Amino acid sequence: MLAQPPLPAGGFAELAVADAAAVRPAPEALDDAEAAALHIGYQTGWFGLHRRARLQAGETLLVHAAAGGVGSAAVQLGKAAGARVIGVVGGADKARTARELGCDLVLDRHTDDIVAAVKDATGGRGADVVYDPVGGDAYTKSTKCIAFEGRILVVGFAGGAIPSPPSTTPWSRTTPSSACTGASTTPRTRPPSTPATRNSPNSPPRAPSSR
Repeated sequence: MLAQPPLPAGGFAELAVADAAAVRPAPEALDDAEAAALHIGYQTGWFGLHRRARLQAGETLLVHAAAGGVGSAAVQLGKAAGARVIGVVGGADKARTARELGCDLVLDRHTDDIVAAVKDATGGRGADVVYDPVGGDAYTKSTKCIAFEGRILVVGFAGGAIPSPPSTTPWSRTTPSSACTGASTTPRTRPPSTPATRNSPNSPPRAPSSR
């Protein structure tokens, strides 16, 4: 069985308490370890890619740490959704794993220029969705190769640094992350029109203060 014990209870015990509504049968083809991985990694990936990023068939999905736990789940879910998947890994062994998982293109962060390679692979457009369980430098590079109206999913901080999206300005490329369970999204948006301010020549005259 698969279950998600409510907080503050946990599952590191021989017996655990769970709400009946949160219990479901594990797939018979999976052993206990595989079923446990399915419940966490794939649930996070499905929620992020479908509920938050609204990944569509034909879009390009960039997955950091594509050979890792949540990354490998995102690769498979992306392929199942009909997306073109670009995986970023570190090293030849992980690159081999990412290809076996189904990545259409695999980039090695140790040797490849991630930003240039993603733009080249997408004809300069960039990735529509980025799945980032790493943070830090990976997030920074993601903001430089995200497509117009693209979505960055922040699902972890394995790199040690928590991403800090820039504050929204009239011409900023990104907007602050919106929190969600298992992921946050940072879409690249069209620059909004600059609102009138008291220093703007288009602002209506202000009434003199009565003070």
